[in-house]
Formats: sequence, C-alpha cells, structure tokens
Amino acid sequence: MLATVAVARLADRSVPVSLSLCWAAALVALVDPWAVMSAGGWLSFGAVAVIFLAARIVAADARDDGRRPAWPVRAWRGLRGAARVQLAVTFGLLPLTLLLFQQVSVVSAVANALAIPVVSFVTTPLALMGTALPEPWSQPVLIWAEASFAWLMPWLDALALPGGSVWVAPAAPAWAWGLAVVGVPLLLVPGGYRAWAWRAQGAVLLLPMLLARAPAPPPGEFRMVAFDIGQGAATLVETAGHRLLFDTGPRQGDLADAADRVIVPYLRGHGVQAIDTLVVSHEDSDHAGGTETVMAGVPVRTMLASLPPGHRLERQARALGIEPAGCVAGQRWAWDGVAFEILYPVQVPSDRAAVSSNARSCVLRIANARYAAMLAGDIGRAQEAALIAAEAPERLMADILLVPHHGSRTSSSGAFLDAVSPQVAVFQVGYRNRYGHPHPQVWQRYGARGIERLRTDATGAVVIETRGDALAVRTARSMRPRYWSSALEVAALAETTEPTGAQP
Repeated sequence: MLATVAVARLADRSVPVSLSLCWAAALVALVDPWAVMSAGGWLSFGAVAVIFLAARIVAADARDDGRRPAWPVRAWRGLRGAARVQLAVTFGLLPLTLLLFQQVSVVSAVANALAIPVVSFVTTPLALMGTALPEPWSQPVLIWAEASFAWLMPWLDALALPGGSVWVAPAAPAWAWGLAVVGVPLLLVPGGYRAWAWRAQGAVLLLPMLLARAPAPPPGEFRMVAFDIGQGAATLVETAGHRLLFDTGPRQGDLADAADRVIVPYLRGHGVQAIDTLVVSHEDSDHAGGTETVMAGVPVRTMLASLPPGHRLERQARALGIEPAGCVAGQRWAWDGVAFEILYPVQVPSDRAAVSSNARSCVLRIANARYAAMLAGDIGRAQEAALIAAEAPERLMADILLVPHHGSRTSSSGAFLDAVSPQVAVFQVGYRNRYGHPHPQVWQRYGARGIERLRTDATGAVVIETRGDALAVRTARSMRPRYWSSALEVAALAETTEPTGAQP
C-alpha cells in the first residue's frame, strides 16, 4: 500500500486514494492470491479506507472562512478530529470484525486514544533512535523506549474488564449484514451536528447484527456437532436451553490446541455464552488437550471427568471455581425434555491411576422421545463387553454412535455394534493420521451392517439434529463446499480400502 503511494509520488502524479487502494489490493493479490481470504488483509484495507474517508470528512467539517484560528481552537480541532477518525475506524470495521471474530472490543477507541500517541510519538521514535545510535549511547535510549511502553501497559490492562470489555455476538443472518453495510456509511455522514438524524438511522440498522441470536433446538430435541479437529475428539450437544461439551480435542504443540482454533470460535460464533456441563472422557491429549482453553474462554458451570487423582485439569478447574466430579455409571439428568446418562465406568476404580486412561473413558448416552446418541470415548473391546453385561439391551441402543477410539481395531466389536445398532456412525479422525484410524476392518464392519459412516477428515464437522420423527444429518463440506473438498474426501476414503502399516 505504501509502495503504491510512493511510486505515484515519485512519478509526480496525483493519484486518488481509492485508486491507490485498488492498485495495492491488486498487487497483494498478485503476489499472494490467498491474501483475499485472510482476515488481516480485509482488516488492513478496510481500516485504511475508513481512515482516509474519515480524514476527508473531518477536513470538510473543519473548513472556515480562511482566517487562521487561535492555537487553542486549532488544538481542540486536532483532538476532536483524531477522536472522530478513531471512532470512525471502530464503527466502520464493526461489521467486518463481528463477521470474522464474533466479538468486538468496546474499549478499543479509548485504548487506541491512549496507545497511539505514546507509541507513535515516544516509544517508536526512541526505539528507532536507539537502534541507530552506537553503544553506549543506544542503551539508555532503548531503556527509555521500554519504560514508555511499560508505563502504558497498566492503563491498557485496567481497560480489560473481565466480561465487560468485549461484545460477543453470534454470526448474524445475511440480511442483518446487509443492513449493517448500509448503516455504517450513514454513521460516517459528514455535516457535524446537522447529520445526527442520518447517524441515528445508521445505528438502528446495526442493531440486527449486534443483537443476533443463534437458533436453538426446540424443547425435546437435541443437536450434536462432532467437530473436525484433526486426530482427536470434541462434540457439542445442544438442547433448547443448555449446552454440553464432550471432550475438547487435541493439543498441537505448546502454543496451539483445537479449542483455540475451532471449538471456542465456534461457540462464540453460535452465541454459546456458557457450557453447562463439560465432560472430559479421559486425560489423553487428543481428548483433553483443549480443556484449559475452553475453561479460560467460556464459563463452565459443571464438569464431569475421568482423571487420575490430583490431575492438573482438576486443579485448574477448582482454581476457576469449578468442582469436577468423576464419571460413574448411573449419573442422570434431564434438560429441556432430553435425558442424559453416564453408562461407563460402571464404578470408579479404587486406584484410577493404575487403570489405563482408555479403559476409564466416560461413555455418555443422550436420548429424547424418539432418538438416542452414544458418545463412547476411547473404550476398547473389554469395556464394550462390560457395558453389554451391565446394561439392559434397550439402554444400549442408540441411533447415533460417536465411534469408540476413533475406529481403532481394538474397539467396535461386532457384539457391541449389534447391541447399539446405530443408524449413523461418526469417526472423528485426522487426515492421514499416524495410527491408521479408522482401521479398514472396523470401517468395513460398520458398512456390513448398513450403518451410515461419516468421517470428519473427509466430510468436515458433522451436525446431527433430531426433528420430531426425522434425523437430519449434515456435514460442513456439504453445507459449504470448496473446490478441494472432493479430492480430500476421495483421498481420505481411500485410506480405508486396505490395511495400513501403522497400528494403534
């Protein structure tokens, strides 16, 4: 963007700002075609466009009769103009920020009013000067630069009010975005106080976007979302007024996890204000890797988990005021006409640390008047046999099965599949995962029984809703197809046609 303006200046040509932006966008897209899909690209160009527009409006409103006003008047106009530009950027980017992140800072204008002068006129000049100066003169200058930034941080921290510095709104329908796109220019109409009527209309047009609410299942129905989070498990269950999260997906390195990349953004985008119950089936990182991020990002009211005594996740939950309880068969509750029951472990082991984590997995059954679902964690054949022996046949039957242990060959026995008798089976697996999940024999075992098989590496997230007598099954890649999706699906399904070398 700066290069485009610089070239125009060197060529001694007066280029309109709009044309400079267009040329800059074209050059960026030429160098990096994927930049048009990045949030940073949209926000950068959007912010520059709003700043130039707002600056022109401020300049037009500040015109006088040609006489030079006194310095207090000039200072006041400068401060007022800077504040108007900052507010214009805040409101101008509001629809885009909510679209991309489903949240917007309500204190950003104040934070920028503090930070921009300090960083622009103190921190940055001192840092540049310190970089240019030789030793020993550079050291005190760099210390002053750091001190100016350190002085600023407590003021910014004071603005970060817990739960009060960010407005969270779910993704609004298309018509609400259309109204917001019309409303933003009305908010920026020039004319000083004379334009308040237009600005009020613009504010009204923003309300549908700001007050949008995601639709919830009707009473007596439930919706399941099996997330596409790589090689791991995480499933959201929603009723009319409650939310349950079963597992939190894998951790990917020290700085990233599935909850940060997928789960928490999804919850925000769909207006989930709190998790009523968080179930951590066991402590393996592919099931519990995002638990800390979930607890930090969304209020959690209750927690069920099958963890060794004194596990760090239990300690972190208690530090947040959440008292975790162990999973044990017989725990039951009902939300909005939907029944929830823990089926396994049959009893809490006396020494949980001595029992393998998979063998301690929580198994949850969800049922309404017509349909049932089973979330089976990482149980193996021995635990499947224990379930069959402990439960009456009708209490094991489920129309939807979250496949045990991602389709490992050590689970999904024929007897278990016959006892559960699902219509739909969801395999939460990562593309080309090193375990070879789902094992080809297990995949074929489900297919031989006429069970509809869905795997998240091929279909993306799987959404299943009960609708009276109907069971609606949708996948992310069918709802929002991409040109590369079909190739990925073919490649993923090809993995199950013959056994792979890797075994779990």
